Amino acid sequence: MKHNPWRQRLMLLGAFLIFFGFITLPIGLLGLALGVYCLWYGLQMRPEQQPGPIPSARPRPPFRQRPQAKPPLPEDRIAEYRSRIRELESLEQQADRRLAGMSEYLNQLFTDSQITKDRYLSIVRKAEDITDVNLKKARTALAMFADGPVTPQRLEILDGYVDSSREMLARIEGVVTELMRAEQSDQMRTTQNIEEAMNELKETVRYYGQS
Repeated sequence: MKHNPWRQRLMLLGAFLIFFGFITLPIGLLGLALGVYCLWYGLQMRPEQQPGPIPSARPRPPFRQRPQAKPPLPEDRIAEYRSRIRELESLEQQADRRLAGMSEYLNQLFTDSQITKDRYLSIVRKAEDITDVNLKKARTALAMFADGPVTPQRLEILDGYVDSSREMLARIEGVVTELMRAEQSDQMRTTQNIEEAMNELKETVRYYGQS
C-alpha cells in the first residue's frame, strides 16, 4: 500500500488544531463573556449631553450706603417755627438798639448821679439779655423740632419765648418813651415817671429771669 504524505500532514494539522482549540477555549469564552458585558453596559449608558453655554455671572448688587440722617422737613412744614424765630430775632435786635441809644438820654438827665444812670442801664441790659437768651433757646428748640411734626405743644413752647421777648421790649419801650419826654417836661415829674417805668421793667425782668 502506497504511503500518502498529505494524509500524515493533515492528521498532524488536525491534531494541532484540536490541541490549540482546547487550550484557547477558556480564553475565547472569556472574551465572548467580556464582549457581551461591554455591549450590555454600553446600552445602559445615556448618550453624552453636549455642553451648553456657560451662564453669565449674576450682576453684583449695588453697594448699599449707610442710611443718612433724616433731612430737615420742607420749608412749608416748618414755616410756623421759622416765623417765630424771625420775630424773636427782630425783638432781640430792637432791644439791643434801645440799650445802645439809652446811654445818651441818661447822661443828659442824670449828669450828677452816675449811680442812678448805672442802675438804670443795668436793668435795661438784663432785659436785653433775656431777649437774647429767648432767641438762643428758640433756635435750640427748632433744631430739635425740625425732623418731627408740627404740633400745638411745640408751637406753645416757641410762643412762650416770643411772649417773653415781646413783654420785655414793651417795658424797654416804656422807659425809652419817658426818657424822650424828659426833654419837654418838668424834670422832677419826668424823673418820677422814668423811675416808675424802670420799676415795671425791673419786675418784668425778675419774672422772666426766674422762668
